Amino acid sequence: MSFGLTNAPATFQAEMNHILCLLLDECVVVYLGDILIYAKTMDEHIRHLQQVFEILWKEQLYAKLSKSEFALNQVPFLGHVVSAHGVHVDPKKIEAAKQWKQPDNVKELQTRLCKLLWVPNYAPLKQLLLEEYHDTTLAGHFGSNKTLTGIAKYYYWPNMATHVQEFVTSCDTCQRMKSSKQKKRGLLQPVPVPEQPWHTVSMDFITRLQRMAVGHDAIMVVIDKSSKMGNFIATHANATTEEIAQLFFHRVAYLHGIPRTLISDRDPKFTSKFWKELMRLLGTRLAMSS
Repeated sequence: MSFGLTNAPATFQAEMNHILCLLLDECVVVYLGDILIYAKTMDEHIRHLQQVFEILWKEQLYAKLSKSEFALNQVPFLGHVVSAHGVHVDPKKIEAAKQWKQPDNVKELQTRLCKLLWVPNYAPLKQLLLEEYHDTTLAGHFGSNKTLTGIAKYYYWPNMATHVQEFVTSCDTCQRMKSSKQKKRGLLQPVPVPEQPWHTVSMDFITRLQRMAVGHDAIMVVIDKSSKMGNFIATHANATTEEIAQLFFHRVAYLHGIPRTLISDRDPKFTSKFWKELMRLLGTRLAMSS
C-alpha cells in the first residue's frame, strides 16, 4: 500500500467486495470483517450460508466459529440491531448514558448540561406531513421536488428539503414500483502503485484561497503516485484549460517527462475536448475518479 497501513481498511474492504461481489445486495452485506447474511426463510438462509462458505474456502479465508452466529431473528450489526421490524439503536450503546450519576450540585449540573443538546421532538408531526403529501392516494408518490413544493406552500422547518429527499428516496413503494434511472454503483477500486516514478500522477486544484498581489488565488497540485513527490503550482481559479496545459508542460512534463496515466476528478477543465485530445496526442491515459 502506497501510504502504509493508513489505507489498510479501504484495501481490505475492496478485497471483500471483490470476493463476495456476486452476492452483494442479493443476500450479503459486508463491512470489513463483518459479514451479514440475510434471507426470508430458513432454507434460503442455509443455501446462502453454503454459497458464502464456498467462496471463502476457495479464497482461503476462514470464519471463526466462536465469533459467528447463525439463524437469528435479530442481529447486532455496526452499532444497530437489525431485525424483521427494521433497524434500531443497540440498547448497549445507550446504556452508559442511562447509568450517568445524578448531579449533586450546581457545578456538576452545569458541567452536565454543557455537554447536552435538547431538541424538541417534532419528528412525529414531520412524519405525518411527509406521509400526507407523499404516501396518500391523492399525493400519488411524487418525487422529492413535487413533494417539497406541496409541503412548502403551508409549512416550514429547518432542513426541510433534506428531510423530504431522504423520505422520498427511502419510500418502499417507490423503490419497488419505479424503475431506477441510475447505473449500478461500482465497487471500490484501489489505485495500483506504479513501478517507476512519474508513470502515474494525480492532479487537482486547491481553490478559494486569499488572492495574491499577482492575482493567484488557487494551487494546482500534481502528485506522483510512486514517489509521492508533489508539485504545487500557483494559478488562479478562473484559469482556462489552455493555461492549465501550459503550466502542466512547463512545471511538470518539462521536469519529469510526460506521464502515462493522469488521475483527476471531472472538473470541466479535465472533461473538455481540448484536454482529452491533448492527452490522447501525448499518449496519456485519463483516469477520472467518478
